[in-house]
Amino acid sequence: MTLPYLRFRMGPQRYALPLSRVRELIEYHPPALLPGAPRVLRGLINVRGEPLPLVDLAWRLGMTLVTEVRKRPVLLLEAMWQRGPVCFGAECDDVDGLIELDETQLSPPSPFAKVPPPEFVKGVLAEDDEITLVLDVERILSEDDLLATALTGEATPES
Repeated sequence: MTLPYLRFRMGPQRYALPLSRVRELIEYHPPALLPGAPRVLRGLINVRGEPLPLVDLAWRLGMTLVTEVRKRPVLLLEAMWQRGPVCFGAECDDVDGLIELDETQLSPPSPFAKVPPPEFVKGVLAEDDEITLVLDVERILSEDDLLATALTGEATPES
């Protein structure tokens, strides 16, 4: 069965997420910084009066960050936690649009790849001379993983 996926880019790499986990796409607004917050959290963004955490998806996927600040699209992603659905913002460099995808089209992620961690990748789509990594939102935004990262991860500066 084919399902819609949102394809986007971070750096030179193409990624895709199930459209069912993308609440919407919004324009970037600088986040309110949270001194002492875990490194994975860039801050809070205001989405129509609702404060939402802005997750550093590039850092979460193990990518080298670009320090240049520019307006990027923000994906509002939904993950299922024990208390119910939780929404997060995540920046990307560009949105490539929607694709229809059947999971039988996916190859397994390479066990040798370290970036992104293989457990974050549902599968690999090879088409148009490019590779698209299909991400697992539930693993990337897992309640247990994010809380563990918050407790043990590098914190943002206090100032």
